[in-house]
Amino acid sequence: MARTRHTLKAQARHADGTDCTHKLSPRGKPREAGCTGRHDYRAWCTCGTWEQTGDTRAALEYTHHTHRTNA
Repeated sequence: MARTRHTLKAQARHADGTDCTHKLSPRGKPREAGCTGRHDYRAWCTCGTWEQTGDTRAALEYTHHTHRTNA
């Protein structure tokens, strides 16, 4: 029986829900004109049963770890 692979995928998003792929300065400010900055992150697991939105990527990594150990 094959094991299900649990890999975290995360995408930064703007306040309007669009993906933020812009580079940021060391202080977290957008470097490109027109970027409103990162508002939150949407994360999902490659197994297809877990998805969550959060303010920080670190918090999402922790909850994904919990998902992975309980799966």
